[in-house]
Amino acid sequence: MASVKLIVALPAVLMLSWLSVEIGFALRAYAQAKTAADAIALAAAARYQDGPELARTDALTAAFANKGPNGPVALVVVEGPQGGGDLQFGDWDEATRQFLPNEEGGPAVRARVRFAADHPNGPVGLVLAGLFTSGPFSIERSSVAVHRPARHTTSVLLVDQNPEVLELAGTAEVRSAGGVSIASTSATAVAVSGTSTLIAPIVRIAGDLNTKSEAGIEGRVETGATVPLDPQAGLALPPWGANPPQIIVHDDVGETLVAPGVHAGLTASGGRVVLLPGVHQFAGAIALSGTAVLVLDEATIHLGDGLGLELRGSSRLVGDPVTTLAEWGRCWMLQRGARTEWHLLESARLDVAGRCYGPRARLVVEGAAEARVDAAILLGLQVEGTASVRFERRLPELDLEPEPGRARLVR
Repeated sequence: MASVKLIVALPAVLMLSWLSVEIGFALRAYAQAKTAADAIALAAAARYQDGPELARTDALTAAFANKGPNGPVALVVVEGPQGGGDLQFGDWDEATRQFLPNEEGGPAVRARVRFAADHPNGPVGLVLAGLFTSGPFSIERSSVAVHRPARHTTSVLLVDQNPEVLELAGTAEVRSAGGVSIASTSATAVAVSGTSTLIAPIVRIAGDLNTKSEAGIEGRVETGATVPLDPQAGLALPPWGANPPQIIVHDDVGETLVAPGVHAGLTASGGRVVLLPGVHQFAGAIALSGTAVLVLDEATIHLGDGLGLELRGSSRLVGDPVTTLAEWGRCWMLQRGARTEWHLLESARLDVAGRCYGPRARLVVEGAAEARVDAAILLGLQVEGTASVRFERRLPELDLEPEPGRARLVR
């Protein structure tokens, strides 16, 4: 009788033993996938300020350091700011706790780890798959991490001591990789109205902030803050050239190459004007309109005191600055002296890899204009309409204690 009972119970015992083993393997695979996803998302988000390429590199390194059922974890990645596949870049909506992919990238990273037959990681195999005719199964886990820069970093420093230093209206958007620091102690130094948005890890204001404006800021707000001083206030600008200003002869159609020196100014409504490597000093204003394009070929503009910069129509100012200006870093624009304004209007576009230094200049971006620079020291900033401004790097001179990028898991 005991033998009969054993024979009857043996299949059930074997099945339960098999299930225990397979459940153990499944739980281990789930844990491996989640651990790897956490590590990958944190590694990529921590490198946000260094760009998507380095973020992808660190993500792949973190993946390889984690093990899956079939060896080191692999990722399927897609090039570009938004990424794709197992690694995506975008924004994190704290209110809805949702990850939002962004074609221009962003400080949030969603990492996915898959163990499946159609993925380089392969599926999770079963120990007794042949005996019980069960095949391998798939597992997928994801994590979201957000870049959390040190709160002392600054991408934009606005030094005006008067009211209305930072104004956003309409559906305008200002996005800053580092903090935005505003030196004015006025209670109306910041005005964010309409559905406009200021997105920054921290906004430091020496004065106060009204509730209406605070609603349009995504990031931590610190009022009554100690705002850093202009770190380059005591530096001398490049000496003005001894030769008289030369007129830039441009036919508004073709391409004009301009050697470094002192220029009388520039007005163009079409064609391309290329400033060749070096410092270009302008004794007159720069005014672009129509389809004109001003290209900085490792060139820096030194604009005379009180002179304006204006881009209208679909004109563009693009390129890279000088990299050899001692103490000035990668500055594409230098100006100091009388108070002035720089205007980007209509559909104009400013896209320069470098910072701008204009402690007496107010940058006004209106209409559908767009501006993208590394960082800025300005008198003030005004953005209206559907315009957008992005600051993609920080001012390292204002880092109190340089430290590596950090990130936090949010999901």
